[in-house]
Amino acid sequence: MITQCRFLHLALSQHPSYPRILSPLKSTSPSQPSAKFLDVGTGLGQDIRKLLHDGVPATAITGLELDARFLDYGHDLFRDQTSQSGISDVTFLIDDVLALGSATSTSAHLGTFTVLQVASLLHLFPLEKQYAAACAFVRLLAPNPGSTILGWQIGSPSPMDYFDMANFSLQYRHSEESWREFWEEVGRRTGTRWEVCVCEMRWREETVWGEPGYWALVWEVRRV
Repeated sequence: MITQCRFLHLALSQHPSYPRILSPLKSTSPSQPSAKFLDVGTGLGQDIRKLLHDGVPATAITGLELDARFLDYGHDLFRDQTSQSGISDVTFLIDDVLALGSATSTSAHLGTFTVLQVASLLHLFPLEKQYAAACAFVRLLAPNPGSTILGWQIGSPSPMDYFDMANFSLQYRHSEESWREFWEEVGRRTGTRWEVCVCEMRWREETVWGEPGYWALVWEVRRV
């Protein structure tokens, strides 16, 4: 994603659910509980900066990144280390989401977020690790109906394992149907229920990504 500069596309703002999640994140109404956003694998922080630009207060935003160097790269790219953009007031956590949201975690962040973004992440893992990550997401999410996880990832018309030659790792790609089944299983493992919205979108530049048949899954799951 970095080598193709896809981080410049501001994927969150182009997600079909963006207008719906933006309003409660911006709300300052005393009668409406404050919404909290977590960007899992925030990378250079481009989507966080877009949220700030669109009026979301920094206190409502948290970024989670495994490698702190990406945060520095983000400041270098956007030249806002000392600016008044609000980025300095955002909470950034340097941690592994699998640890932060594990069944044994005692983090104060468990159960506090109303929206999680998980973009370009889960397709990097084999299937069982995807389950572990999704269960961690559930533990970080507020246990209220309507709490939302959204994002996108590489998929396949036929669900399959894929060996990534660049990283020498096994990855699993979902179809729309297997993604729905995936969240049914996540629900069984966590004692939760989820409404799943997902669509498949064919890449135009298939040859860049490898074999024909690459698809992107754009999705949102809401707690029932």
